[in-house]
Amino acid sequence: MRTSPRRITVAVAAVAAAAAVAAPAQADAAVRYTSVLDGRAIVGTSLGTVPMLATSSGSATQQWIKTSVGGGFFTLRNVSSGRCLAGSSFLPFMTTCDATKQNQHWHRGFVGDKRLENRSSRTALTASGFRLQMRVLSGLQSQRWNELAA
Repeated sequence: MRTSPRRITVAVAAVAAAAAVAAPAQADAAVRYTSVLDGRAIVGTSLGTVPMLATSSGSATQQWIKTSVGGGFFTLRNVSSGRCLAGSSFLPFMTTCDATKQNQHWHRGFVGDKRLENRSSRTALTASGFRLQMRVLSGLQSQRWNELAA
């Protein structure tokens, strides 16, 4: 029995597609997010608390592991606490990491404007004094974040 090159190509493509679906998400290098307004960095906190802003120092509390979950979305796990950044309609918070939870999915702004948009709440991470809030997407500088290597 002779197997055609086309059948082999189709079979290899199917196996590759199945492996891609089953493969775990790939983590990027650690990053820091600093406010475009004043350079302060997002600081991870303990379980259930709201992350804060502080002078950028590069400490482990300011470092985030960015892991793709597909479709341009990613999770952010704090290097120090091991907790993930999640968003609600009003406040961001730290929680146990679970890549299946859409409130832990973030995007860098569909129009490339440096926002950190939450998939579930459809709001953007916003600097407000030393606190962080979730607000309706806008053109405000307080919603823009530089992504820097940790």
